[in-house]
Amino acid sequence: EIYEIEKTAFIKRYKATKPKVSSIDADIFRYTQVAAKVMDADAMVTTQFLQLDFSMLKNSIAAHCKEWQQRLTQLLLEMATDDLEDIYVYMKEKGEKVSHVPQNLDELGESMALLEHLQKDQGRIEEKFSPLDEQFAVLDKYEVEYTEEVEHRKKHLHADWAAFQETLVEAEQMI
Repeated sequence: EIYEIEKTAFIKRYKATKPKVSSIDADIFRYTQVAAKVMDADAMVTTQFLQLDFSMLKNSIAAHCKEWQQRLTQLLLEMATDDLEDIYVYMKEKGEKVSHVPQNLDELGESMALLEHLQKDQGRIEEKFSPLDEQFAVLDKYEVEYTEEVEHRKKHLHADWAAFQETLVEAEQMI
């Protein structure tokens, strides 16, 4: 299973299932355990008059385990980065739309409907924060590095969300 499965195809199928963070974490940990067990096994085994050297096999299996770990952490990083980006795109696009001063009655009606939709949608967006925090906690656990932009956005997400909510309050006062 470790070396027989085509890794790229498996990761694509795995990503399509939208796995939970706990599943990915468990899979990464499983490969860590397998690699540790393999490396703990004796490399040289003597049986009757034969001496068998398993060092190359051990190294190969450990390398496959490490590759699985890297691919799974990369998948989790992609998922976390995409989710974070989606939230920031949502805040930017919706913030710009709702802040636009209506020029006529049609635009006023659209602005009011948009504001109402955004106010109702806040809970749905906030529900994404906890899973996102979990994703980044697992990435930090495995010491995965990410870009400065992702680090900055991750660190300031709650403050930026509060600023977006303030934009909604200002838009409500404007309308």
